[in-house]
Amino acid sequence: NARLVIPHPKKEKTQNENEVILDGIGRIRLAQSIMNKMNIKTGYKLDVGNYYLAEDITIDKPIIVTGDVNLCLNGKIIQYSNNDMSLKYRTAIIVGPNNATLNLCDCQPEESHIERTDLPDEIHDLTGGIITGANGDSYASGIRVYSTTATSNSFNLYSGTIAGNTVQKDNGGGVYNSGTFNMYGGKITQNSAESGGGVYLDNIGIFNIHGGEISNNNAKYGGGVYNVKPSSSQLKLKMDGGIITQNVA
Repeated sequence: NARLVIPHPKKEKTQNENEVILDGIGRIRLAQSIMNKMNIKTGYKLDVGNYYLAEDITIDKPIIVTGDVNLCLNGKIIQYSNNDMSLKYRTAIIVGPNNATLNLCDCQPEESHIERTDLPDEIHDLTGGIITGANGDSYASGIRVYSTTATSNSFNLYSGTIAGNTVQKDNGGGVYNSGTFNMYGGKITQNSAESGGGVYLDNIGIFNIHGGEISNNNAKYGGGVYNVKPSSSQLKLKMDGGIITQNVA
């Protein structure tokens, strides 16, 4: 399987732990205080760069990927948390709207979250980097790849887990994809939606499954993956590896 590794220092050598660390190969450290500084009206903007999480972070608006972004979860958690149900987008990460790519990986897949007693049991028992907490009637996926054409934005999942996200009256609990989604590894699990508990492909979305696992998701239609009829003759869903198992619809 393909593997993405974003090297980063294990211990920071800086006088100010809140500053962004940018070295010669562009490694950018993300901590809660740094995310707060990146807050714009519509979300937290990630421009082109190589990022890694230095600690668990909580967001109340989406992280918006606007260019080519490599993000290492580093065994940490991105948790969406906002009780204002009137917000349109209650998504953890949005890729787009134009010419954006998110490459997601996790270099600490065995990291325990046993001390996080605030997490739901199904998330508490998972290890490694996790994207979780998106919850709303609509536009509440863990990751939403927004595109007007299938090739304009893309999401490549190499490792890490997307879990515990819920779209109550809409589609794509784990991932909503209208761009190109390549899954090389990682896990999409314990998400729920009206259609596509794990992954929802709209009429232009393309999904290539080369590895990883889609499991224990639930939906009214398409517990693991829901594939809308394509708007053209292009092949939308291709699977030559990975596992889709124990999803419920």
